[in-house]
Amino acid sequence: MTIERQRPPLINQVRCRRMRRRIFPAMVAGIIALSAATLLWDVLRRAYALPQETIDKALASGSARILDRDGRAIAWRTAPDGCWRLPVRLSEISPRLAQATLVAEDKRFWSHSGVDVPAAARAMRQNLASRRRISGASTISMQVARLLEPHPRTLAWKLVEALRACDLEQRLGKRRVLELYLNLAPYGGNTIGAEAAAWRYFGKPAADLTFGEAALLAGIPQRPARFHPGRRLDQANQ
Repeated sequence: MTIERQRPPLINQVRCRRMRRRIFPAMVAGIIALSAATLLWDVLRRAYALPQETIDKALASGSARILDRDGRAIAWRTAPDGCWRLPVRLSEISPRLAQATLVAEDKRFWSHSGVDVPAAARAMRQNLASRRRISGASTISMQVARLLEPHPRTLAWKLVEALRACDLEQRLGKRRVLELYLNLAPYGGNTIGAEAAAWRYFGKPAADLTFGEAALLAGIPQRPARFHPGRRLDQANQ
């Protein structure tokens, strides 16, 4: 018969006290560090936030159109900046196009807060391994920040994009950010926004796109010059 030796209660109490003395300071330091990081992020987010007037100005002007009695465009001209653009609300864009766009550009759009952390970590790993930029991991929100205020694609500006993406989502909400993207994204040449692209390539509003048309348009913003339907239809269909 084996008799299990038990440690004296006094020794166990001493060890528990020592453990608490080690763990408690570490927990306090962790909480302080997390609070400081959160505060710093919030300060930087507010410091680099895009003014509301920049957002409003981006959708202020559009192309003028003349429609016939059946609602078909018989004439239209470019906006003051020389682009074809027709700003519309998200409710006026086919859900098929919205869904196809998220699949192509930002699969976790509805779950992240502006930055897709797993995708960013993966992109950093790939870029470091190859010693060149092969992946950007930009979310829809980060692309909206860049479309509202274009800038060089450097690491510093990438961090600013991340700050602005989080700020845009917090201020405007997911649906408004997605609406901005679908109105500001390049769809080949001087065609800006899904509504202008739908009219120019298919002669119909973005609300009436078929699954095939929505899938084709969703891929164009990734490489607008290469996937331009009017010039490279075979590549745009891939």
